This record gives sequence, C-alpha cells and structure tokens, in this order.
Amino acid sequence: MSQGRAPAGIAAAPHLAPGTVRNHLAAITGKLKARSRADVIRIARTNSWI
Repeated sequence: MSQGRAPAGIAAAPHLAPGTVRNHLAAITGKLKARSRADVIRIARTNSWI
C-alpha cells in the first residue's frame, strides 16, 4: 500500500482476491480512524509499523 499499488496489485502477490484486499484496507482505515489511504500510511510510518 505504501508503494501506491491498487488493491488488485496488492492481491496478486499473496494470491488474494482484490475484494478481500479492499475489505481489509477498509477495516484498517476505519480502525485507525484515518480519512484516506495516505493517512493510513502516515499513521503506520509514525508508529514505525512500516
């Protein structure tokens, strides 16, 4: 995600369906109370998760 890849691109590596990746990204965004994927990346970097 931090590399700017779309859900379909993220899904290809671990052989997941794009819909599964979208659902997980939405859950992560909601749990972090982020407004966008960019916010998720910023929060992850701030907390040294990536």
